[in-house]
Amino acid sequence: TFFVPLNVLANEHRIYIPAMGMAVLFGRVLQVYVGRRRGLPLLVLVIVFYGALSIQRSLVWSTPATLWTNAIAQAPFMPRPHLWMGDVYKTQGRNQKALDSYNIALTVNPGMLSGADLLAINNNMGAAYLALGRYSDAATWYRRALSIDPNYNKARDALEGLTALTSGTFLPQAEKHHKTGLKMMVAGLLDQAVGEFNRALAIQQHAKIYQALGLTHERIGDTK
Repeated sequence: TFFVPLNVLANEHRIYIPAMGMAVLFGRVLQVYVGRRRGLPLLVLVIVFYGALSIQRSLVWSTPATLWTNAIAQAPFMPRPHLWMGDVYKTQGRNQKALDSYNIALTVNPGMLSGADLLAINNNMGAAYLALGRYSDAATWYRRALSIDPNYNKARDALEGLTALTSGTFLPQAEKHHKTGLKMMVAGLLDQAVGEFNRALAIQQHAKIYQALGLTHERIGDTK
């Protein structure tokens, strides 16, 4: 780790194998000195030293908040700890703090961000804005996530639900197909009604159209 920089300082598994080599070396040194009755103080010193380090690291790893706060303190220019600290804030309901962390993750060192990192940041910023009731901003960030991965279900489902939620009034053409679909549904022409509702949705994603389409599928027997 002195020569290979860590993307996130929590990746301590890189030193596991070197630590095994050091343990063997310490063991051999202690074996030699213990044979000469001078190894006990060194053994006690090693146990106390590593015991203190173990306690300190256990406290750091006790919660996600303490872990990522420590990682940010050691490496403030690494973006992923800021991303995961944002997730901690979002879980705690501190959505504005989460947005601040996500923004830092995006800007502090963008060259180190992978596509998966960018996808997570954009989607999670959408979720934070949604929790704050800032629907327009939420939709913008969900669309950015989908521009990275069009098949990302979390962002796609959230955006569709958000669009339905914010569609308060009908567009004229969508309303026309919606009303026609309702007439066909009442008349028992269920397949034709489904077609009309789908035409309406192609123009505008509105909650009432989804509701009518769901009811029509229910009457057809297509519960899925």
